[in-house]
Amino acid sequence: MESALYWPVYMAIAATMSISLSAMYCMESGDKLQLQPMGKLVPSLLFLSIGLWLGLRPFSGVYFGDTYNYAMVYDMDLDLDFSTIGWRDEWLWVMAMEWCRRAGLSAHGFFLIVELGYMGATLLAAIRLMPRHLPVALAFVLASAMFYAYGVNGIRSGLSCQIMVLAVACLCRGPRFWAFPLMLIAYSLHHSAALQIGTAIVGCFMLKKPKAAIVVWVVALVISILLSNQIANALPDFDLDSRLQTYDAREIDMDQFSRQGYRWDFVLYSMLPLPLIWEVCVRKRVSDRAFDALASIYCLCNAAWLLLIRVPFNNRIGYLSWCMLPFVIAYPLVRLRIWRNQDRAIGLTLLGYLSLTLVIT
Repeated sequence: MESALYWPVYMAIAATMSISLSAMYCMESGDKLQLQPMGKLVPSLLFLSIGLWLGLRPFSGVYFGDTYNYAMVYDMDLDLDFSTIGWRDEWLWVMAMEWCRRAGLSAHGFFLIVELGYMGATLLAAIRLMPRHLPVALAFVLASAMFYAYGVNGIRSGLSCQIMVLAVACLCRGPRFWAFPLMLIAYSLHHSAALQIGTAIVGCFMLKKPKAAIVVWVVALVISILLSNQIANALPDFDLDSRLQTYDAREIDMDQFSRQGYRWDFVLYSMLPLPLIWEVCVRKRVSDRAFDALASIYCLCNAAWLLLIRVPFNNRIGYLSWCMLPFVIAYPLVRLRIWRNQDRAIGLTLLGYLSLTLVIT
């Protein structure tokens, strides 16, 4: 398939799935999906089939810039071993490339493994968080504005983020034992996962109330508006993760998401789940330990991005929280009883979420 057709075909699949489910829920027949014997198998196979299709994409520097760059690196015979990389580097990604190369896999084979890891981690997170509502959970994921982009561009960051989403799902719904090895894997792929790890620990074990996390988010927004330039200028002095200072155009092919300056569009996008979190946790006082943790982690991680909003290519930092956004929106809608006509709310929210993605991408 031509590279230019991948995005339209992907969106056609996501739109078909989202509109169909939205119609079912608006007609208050969405719960019937839970009773279908194939209710988990069919959406899981469809989701992984999309991963298989994306994993075998062509190498295009125009449409898949990250893929093209990593393909060139993959074809270099670097003959690396762990002694030449070490723990301080993102060793797992480099060694995964080397192991696949030594196993005789082509670059296409390597990217297929990465894509299936990206989709597989997301699928497992959805199963952990919303096992009885898997079709609509995956529809929210596919309709998310940046899910496709980080599956074909920013692939290392995307894989690390989705593994962290799975780690967060384990922290929220168990078993918690698996969360910490997953965190180590995510960090070894991309050191920016340290921000997710830190906020996950704080959100799960320290700042457990979403109301407090929203207050932190609002304070971070005020500081960001007033002092974001000073924070960006001070970053080199504090010697933060060098990745924050060295993003360059070779790693990304999403110009609309890469501009510098104060990104009010990103801020508005980040605010999407906040009214829902406030409605559930503060106004309705619905208590759910898993959602409290999920909402708190999202707010804290996004608050950290607000402080770094003027860093070049800050979308890579923003995705550390945005990768959780479809789960933060979908979870309370399908698992918590909030409104009388909740099925209709699910359908309209999914349709609105898809519409927003179509408008901004």
